[in-house]
Amino acid sequence: MEKQRIQSFEQMKVWQEAHGLVLKVFESTPRIPSDHQDAVAVQMEKVAIEVPRNIAEGFKRRGPRNKAHYYNVAQAALEALRYYCILARDLKHEIDYDDLAGRCEQVGRMLEGLVRSMARGPQQGGRTRGSRTTARREEQAGQEMSAEGGDYDPRLPPPEGQ
Repeated sequence: MEKQRIQSFEQMKVWQEAHGLVLKVFESTPRIPSDHQDAVAVQMEKVAIEVPRNIAEGFKRRGPRNKAHYYNVAQAALEALRYYCILARDLKHEIDYDDLAGRCEQVGRMLEGLVRSMARGPQQGGRTRGSRTTARREEQAGQEMSAEGGDYDPRLPPPEGQ
């Protein structure tokens, strides 16, 4: 399988999925009643934006440890979004909980694979303390993906429905 270098975070499959999740959140939050707009809807929107934003920021960072930090922050924001989705569902707000939860699950799997790929040892393309791997090679390792968009760990189970 031929690898292709990613030139922009917008080419990352995980960013594309996370951005789609944000759009779905913004489509869903107007259905939340006005008395819960500030407490639930606005918070859902804010935390949803943090997921692709941190993926984008991590893309430009140098070194696997630095990249992984931002991908971890994206994971934490995703967990907060999952909570807000549960809260909205339990408050009986008319959001498409199943769709949002499924999208969160998909992005979560992809982020987990991305973080794992940053943690690999030098034999597998990652960096350990004291290795002579250059920042350029680290950046390339973090920005490569297969022609089929495989920017997540293929060892993880495929998303449901695929």
